[in-house]
Amino acid sequence: MSWILLISDRPDTLAFFRGVFSPEDRLFSVKDESLAEILLQDTGVDIILAEETSAEFLRKAANLALLVAVGGDDPGVPGVFYLRKKEEYPAVRGLLRAALDRITSLETENGRLRKKIDDIALVSRAKRVLQKTLGMTEEQAHRYLEKQAMDLRSTKTEVARRVLATYTD
Repeated sequence: MSWILLISDRPDTLAFFRGVFSPEDRLFSVKDESLAEILLQDTGVDIILAEETSAEFLRKAANLALLVAVGGDDPGVPGVFYLRKKEEYPAVRGLLRAALDRITSLETENGRLRKKIDDIALVSRAKRVLQKTLGMTEEQAHRYLEKQAMDLRSTKTEVARRVLATYTD
């Protein structure tokens, strides 16, 4: 299931895309960019379909979802897939779905890596606190965290949190 935002004031365009998407896809429509901007602040949209939309809006929206510009001039904006006519959409739908799946996968991986970086930073802070308050060397602080994690059957991150809670304000 995808959340799809259509920016168009033409009823025939809305009817066309309702026929293209499956019933489980959530297709909703707004008439102009200003309404779309308000909606995008509060909603997680996967695909944005925009007819005759300004390049400025395309630049902003391309960072939020897979963006497809339909009709008008090629916007030349990175992150925007351009179609000359809306009738081309069904032919490239599989490609767009694959791109959306890839984006989702990369966002998940990005979140996992950010957590890992945060955990490493937390352990490093705990080592510095142990060095400063207990006079340990970095190697001793590292070994202390590892040994506590093994003894308590916990992670170094959890032990680091306990160290910081104990020795900092």
